[in-house]
Amino acid sequence: MQGLKCHPSRPPVPEECQINRLHAEAVKKRKDAAEATAKRKRKRKERHDKACKIARAEGKLRPAMPESTDDEEEASDAEAHPPSGGEFPAGLSGGWR
Repeated sequence: MQGLKCHPSRPPVPEECQINRLHAEAVKKRKDAAEATAKRKRKRKERHDKACKIARAEGKLRPAMPESTDDEEEASDAEAHPPSGGEFPAGLSGGWR
């Protein structure tokens, strides 16, 4: 084993650990929000498809796709664009490392 040198790993820096943890939490929040939005849309589509199937069987006109409510739009806007301030403590850059 020529030329193999063992270098000790760098000890973790508390600030980097905190930044990485905060970044992971932010990513998880965005992912959970996206999953919740997809689930809500999927449920709404399933209800609509079921209503269409029933209407077709009864010979009625197909019901219109329900519009998203104001609450759903505000929730999806908040999920897509989280507030930029307050996510990282003062003194930390907020960059991912």
